[in-house]
Amino acid sequence: MYECKVCGKTYTRKIYGEQHYLVCKALSEAPSLGVQECEYEEQESGDTPTMHEMYTLIRILVQKVDRLEKENDKWKQKMRIQNKKIDVLEYLNKHVIPFNEKETDVFKWFDKQYDDMFKKEHVTIDSVFQDGIRKTASMMCINICQQFHENGEFNQLPIQCFNHKTDCLYIYTGGKWIVCTTEYQRTILQRMHKVILSHYFMWVDQNKVKMEKDNNFYQNTYIPYQQKAMILNITETQLMKLIYNQFSQPSSNLIAYSC
Repeated sequence: MYECKVCGKTYTRKIYGEQHYLVCKALSEAPSLGVQECEYEEQESGDTPTMHEMYTLIRILVQKVDRLEKENDKWKQKMRIQNKKIDVLEYLNKHVIPFNEKETDVFKWFDKQYDDMFKKEHVTIDSVFQDGIRKTASMMCINICQQFHENGEFNQLPIQCFNHKTDCLYIYTGGKWIVCTTEYQRTILQRMHKVILSHYFMWVDQNKVKMEKDNNFYQNTYIPYQQKAMILNITETQLMKLIYNQFSQPSSNLIAYSC
């Protein structure tokens, strides 16, 4: 037995009872239309709403939809205004300290990440020989990003960027957040190349004897590998774009924080 919670009418079949309840509840909640209660036929088979009830129900739903759309428009407008007023640097300096350590520096952090990628063999000097520095840099950015996403530490990194401003990066250095200028971008790129070169020179030391005795190895292996490692075929702008594509967060995060 199914009983309507609004009018108390009972039904032997639940499906008819639920259909009745939805209509009855909507009509009972619309005093502005002068609808106080619903009159239904005694037989359950005749529980289809009348034309008048359907018309009343439609008017109720139209009113509700109109009210929700207006409220939604107000919130959208409010969020747009907040988005324009957000000062990302001010927010970061006030609320975000990487790993809760005031002395965390983005350059030292990148040095560690670059070195860890080689130590953990996510990339190797063979990756550079095979794919070149640009593709290796892309692999490194992807692996670093995935590592911190998995650990849930993404919002604590000393580099932050948001999709409200394309390719704009913020870095933590000198105990504060600043915009990552071209000069800083170049430093990040040079430090990455320095790590690559250190592993390249380790490879050279390991193959020094072979290079001296085997001219074929020297000409066909060492020279091409040297060019792959020494020639920096990626610009700071390209590296920053790789970083931005991996580390960019929705600007809605900032909007939510500012509310």
